[in-house]
Amino acid sequence: MGAALVALGFPALAARLVIEDGLAADQVAEVTEVFIDGSPVGRFDLSAAAPTGLISVDLPRAPADGWVDYVLCGHTTVRLADGSLGERVVDDSGAIEDPDGRRFFAYTDHYAAFFLLEEAADGRAPARVRSHLGPRCPAPVS
Repeated sequence: MGAALVALGFPALAARLVIEDGLAADQVAEVTEVFIDGSPVGRFDLSAAAPTGLISVDLPRAPADGWVDYVLCGHTTVRLADGSLGERVVDDSGAIEDPDGRRFFAYTDHYAAFFLLEEAADGRAPARVRSHLGPRCPAPVS
C-alpha cells in the first residue's frame, strides 16, 4: 500500500512515533504543544475530564543523522501542598535517535524543573535520547 501511495504522489513516511501524556497526581490541568524538528505535531489538553492524551506523529522524511529534535511547550496547573493552585511553565527540549515505531511518555520531575520524553519498553534496545537540552519554545502556549 505504501508504494502505491508514493506512486500517486504521496511522500513515503520515514518514521512513525507515538507520544503519550497523562496528569500526575498533583496536576489539575496541562496544555503542552509538541514540536518535532521545529514543526508543531500535536497538543495535549489534559484535565480531570480528559486526564490522558496520545499524539501519533508521522515523519515525512528520515532524519539525515538518525536523530529528531523535540520541544515541549506549554504550562501545567498543580495543586500545591497547602491546597492552592500553582502554575509551571513547560519549556524543554531533547533529541531522539531512531524514533520509528517507538512509544514515548511525556514526563516531568516532581519539581517541574525539566520535561522530557521517556521511552516505553517494547522489548527491543531502547532508543538513545538526549534529554533536557534547555528551553526552546518559540512562543508561550495559551
